[in-house]
Amino acid sequence: MAGSAVRHTGHWIGCRHRAAPDPLGLPAPPASSPLPGGDAGGGSGLQWPQISALFGGVLLFLGVFAPAFRVTVVFFSFTFDFFNGGHGDGKYLMGLAIFALIVAGFKRYWGVFTVGIISLAIIVIDLVDAMNKWGANSLVVLSYEWGCAVLILGAVLLLAVPLIDSMTAQNDPEFNLYADEFS
Repeated sequence: MAGSAVRHTGHWIGCRHRAAPDPLGLPAPPASSPLPGGDAGGGSGLQWPQISALFGGVLLFLGVFAPAFRVTVVFFSFTFDFFNGGHGDGKYLMGLAIFALIVAGFKRYWGVFTVGIISLAIIVIDLVDAMNKWGANSLVVLSYEWGCAVLILGAVLLLAVPLIDSMTAQNDPEFNLYADEFS
């Protein structure tokens, strides 16, 4: 039951009844809001699942170049990233990130979820492999850097896309608090 909107003390207030037109002549908000989450039915604007996939894909793509772990051997310290000059698994993560962005553009969120699972598996396998390779030596100190957090956050955002889609499709009032005011 969509109502009209009136202007009151500088804020839009959604009303359930017919209200008088705005005295300032400002138009009422459109029935299909371009705001994220305001239109869960496939409008022309970006949806929350697409925004989550966009941030997740960008974090996954850029996290490949961030320092993932540091290896300290006696007095020398080396920092490694996932790209590793094109020889690491970062090239696969970059390809998966690009694929996730393309699939999210077509609103195929289970494909984004699958990319998130594969990406998280690659990240975890590489980190465990580095720990097994470098951590066995007593002269070597292995420490994880901030790039690991960026990659894991990107993969988790990709994993959350179908959940966000189902929450916005059902118009969950706890997730989408202000969607009613713009409709």
